Amino acid sequence: MSPDLKKKSLFENRRYPRIPLAFPVHYKFLEQGDAFRALESTTENLGAQGIAIRCDRKLRTKLHIVLTLFLPRNGKYKNKTKQVYAEEEFLPVIIFSQVAWCSVKEYKQYYLGIEFIEVALEHKKRLETFLIKHKIDSPIKQA
Repeated sequence: MSPDLKKKSLFENRRYPRIPLAFPVHYKFLEQGDAFRALESTTENLGAQGIAIRCDRKLRTKLHIVLTLFLPRNGKYKNKTKQVYAEEEFLPVIIFSQVAWCSVKEYKQYYLGIEFIEVALEHKKRLETFLIKHKIDSPIKQA
């Protein structure tokens, strides 16, 4: 199966809708109990149960990630655009996650599908408020 067809089928099989946007995200991946240094990226899209980001390394599926997603403080974004926002306009949402899939974008560039596993209560409320406001409401797992 070609990478384009494989990526298309991954997107079509989603249980929850995603919205395209570009918010900053920091993440640390966990291997055998050790957390590796924080890496930075930008979201490609966001849904109630996960996000897609770009990455400069291939990460295996099921790899655990501590993700800090930065949502706009005012809760607004331009739908269907990749608008970039100033860092001070964001509130952090920390989410324990795992890599759902990883596909090659280009040389040393990968797309990662990241599935949310647990969200702490105070961060869950921030995420739910944002998702409900933009009609992407569905159950979010809580720590």
